[in-house]
Amino acid sequence: MLNKLLKTSLILFSVFLAGLPSICSALEISPTSLTFNGSSQLQTIHLYNESNKAVTFQATAYLWSLDNNKKVLKSTEDLFPSPSIFTIPPQKSQDLRVGLFKKNQSNKVTTYRIKLEEISSGKANSRNDTISILYNITLPVFAKPIKPVKTSWSWKKVNDGLVFTNTGGNVLSFSALSYSDSKGKKHSLTPIRYVLPGESNTFKISKGLHAVTISQTLSDFSSTKHSQVKL
Repeated sequence: MLNKLLKTSLILFSVFLAGLPSICSALEISPTSLTFNGSSQLQTIHLYNESNKAVTFQATAYLWSLDNNKKVLKSTEDLFPSPSIFTIPPQKSQDLRVGLFKKNQSNKVTTYRIKLEEISSGKANSRNDTISILYNITLPVFAKPIKPVKTSWSWKKVNDGLVFTNTGGNVLSFSALSYSDSKGKKHSLTPIRYVLPGESNTFKISKGLHAVTISQTLSDFSSTKHSQVKL
């Protein structure tokens, strides 16, 4: 479940060019996503700087929605991270408070993203042959409606593939996905981590193949179900 605290180390490596060394730094984040229900209005993200240098971040909130079936980020005041700019010394931690100022009165989960972007110190590296990469991390945030919403979805065949549509109000996530053709051969499909309410995704299949059944493991972040779908 998304509201379960997760502890994930995010390791960022610099680009390694031929003959050039790389720099490695690590940032520990817990949890890696947030879920607001009807009663919660404030949550906390814990960050720990495992590296040997201080890092400065700017935190920005975005509404994560669909525009012509494409996921887009738009500036929002619904969600407010505090502090918005902060520095974490080496081997130290920082709590980022995230407040939700708009109750979800709709019939679907509202989705946001918190962007954590490292601000360069402007100091040149002492080694001219080393290239550094700055952190640029986005974390999903889910605001559930006051009233419970239903989970529903559909599959349909099209000329060049298979179309999955999230017809319900919850965010969905595939952990496994494949189809079987008319000869009984199984073909893997790339699972999608987040399918927003109302979103459709097309999965291409090879020419000449006829999909007969879909095998899926699908979660709405309250429960996970494995099912076979006949087309």
